[in-house]
Amino acid sequence: MDKLLFITKAYADTPNMSSDEAGVVAALGLGLAGIGITIWIIIMLVALLIFIFWLFMLIDCIRRQFPGNEKTTWILVLVLTFIFGFGWIGALIYLIAGRSKGTIPSQKETKDAKEEKKPIEDKKPDSNSEKKH
Repeated sequence: MDKLLFITKAYADTPNMSSDEAGVVAALGLGLAGIGITIWIIIMLVALLIFIFWLFMLIDCIRRQFPGNEKTTWILVLVLTFIFGFGWIGALIYLIAGRSKGTIPSQKETKDAKEEKKPIEDKKPDSNSEKKH
């Protein structure tokens, strides 16, 4: 508010402008600043939505199974386009061209894969079975 009074007084001190005109000029300046802030907020919201879209595509790519080295290729495409400032383009390319090539493993396949990786424990003979023989 102090800035508004300062601007108003600065324009009012000019010999060709009345205090009413200075008030209008100051209000117009604040109105333009408000528009600038609004535009900045809109740009930041769009940037946030683009980042969220890119992040979802990266997570989707990590979760999917691809044939061969395609998964590595798609992750590199997504990360490099993000680093160079075109993350939305990489995410859009992945959405259109790459997403359909991968498959999401089902819960059963995931459990089976985890069970296969478990080490097989050596079974020790029971002491009861030795006594019977």
